[in-house]
Formats: sequence, C-alpha cells, structure tokens
Amino acid sequence: MKKHRMKRHTKIVLASLIVVGGLSGAVYYHFGGGPDARAERVVSYIERELELSASQTASLQDLTQEVLKIRASVHANRTQKLDEIMSLVTTPVLDQSRAMAMVNQTTTSVEQHAPALISSLAAFTDGLTTEQKQQLKTRVSKKMSRWQWHWAGAVDHRTNC
Repeated sequence: MKKHRMKRHTKIVLASLIVVGGLSGAVYYHFGGGPDARAERVVSYIERELELSASQTASLQDLTQEVLKIRASVHANRTQKLDEIMSLVTTPVLDQSRAMAMVNQTTTSVEQHAPALISSLAAFTDGLTTEQKQQLKTRVSKKMSRWQWHWAGAVDHRTNC
C-alpha cells in the first residue's frame, strides 16, 4: 500500500486554515457574536436572575431593542467622529467653535433618543416588584463597584481610598 504524502503548499494551506478557524472561533467567543447576541444573553440572564414574568420579559426586550437602536445610531459615524476629534486635537490651535459644535451635536442626539429610552426603561422598571427592584439595585451596585475598581486603578471613589 502506497503512503500518501502531502505537498508542502498543501500543508501550508491546511495549517493556515486551522489557524484562521481557531482565531475566528476565539474572536467570536470573546466578542459574543455581536451586539444582538450579547443583548440576548443579557435579557436571558436578567430574566433568570430576577425571575421575570412574560410581560416583564417583553418590557425588558423592548428596552433592549431601544438600547440597540440607539447604539447603532451612535456607532454609525464613529470612525468619522473619532477622526474629526483627532484632527481637532492635533492642530496647533484648537478650533473651539468646531469642538463646541460637536458637543452640541452629541447633546442633540442624546436629547432626541432620551424620551424613547426613558419610556422603555419606565415600562420595564414600573412592572417590577419591590423585591425585584431591590435585587436589580443590588446587582447594578455590585457591578458598578467592580467597574470602578477595575477602571479606576483600585481606588474606591466613595471613600477616596
């Protein structure tokens, strides 16, 4: 019986495919399949942890869709906005009127999205029981304290220690 030997370029192509496949899987795992997939996991987690009813889950899903819509709007021109900020910062003299116009544009965007977001948030939180609200408060506080510790260099800003 004759042994089949792979040619050098076949080995290289095969190794490349394995590496690309592995990296793709790692990136997918790390980033969780995009914003929609992450949102689904968050909804599922909150639903499970707070033991939400069907109507509460529907309100949470409405809130999530509103957040995703705002996120898409904010990220739509992100590269262009970052380039514009970098060009402002790197000029010899900062164009204050242009910088203020960018701030006003962002403020206007926030003001446009705020009513729908607040309405969705109110629909969700108003439907929670007192116990669920307390659980939510505890979990958010715990998450925020971990975030502060991680990003603030282990300084507790409440005690300045």
